[in-house]
Amino acid sequence: MADVTLRIDPAASIEVNFVVRSKHVVAYRLWVKTTPPAQWQVVADGHTADHIPDLVTVPPVSPGAQLAFWLGIGGDPNSQYEVLVTISQNGKMLEDGSLIERGRTNEKGVAEVQVLIDLT
Repeated sequence: MADVTLRIDPAASIEVNFVVRSKHVVAYRLWVKTTPPAQWQVVADGHTADHIPDLVTVPPVSPGAQLAFWLGIGGDPNSQYEVLVTISQNGKMLEDGSLIERGRTNEKGVAEVQVLIDLT
């Protein structure tokens, strides 16, 4: 079962933006699973330590496809983090396409987040 379901335009590319809103560094990986072949494909690997905008463009997919992302968060031990992940098409945010991931790093200063998104 997906964490989020988003309605998409199957003719448009999907833009996924990763924005850190705390004093943490975030590594991310983004996958897409199309129908068919229904195999996960990595479409982006990156991190926010380079201060370069982290906008990923995913080619158009059919309804029934899925996106998934993993975030590896690093910072001070036991610190609050906040990461904004936005998903848009044609320059407009998708309905429910603003995902805020919040939490606390562990005693080593790390945390992980995984999210699965169904596209309809």
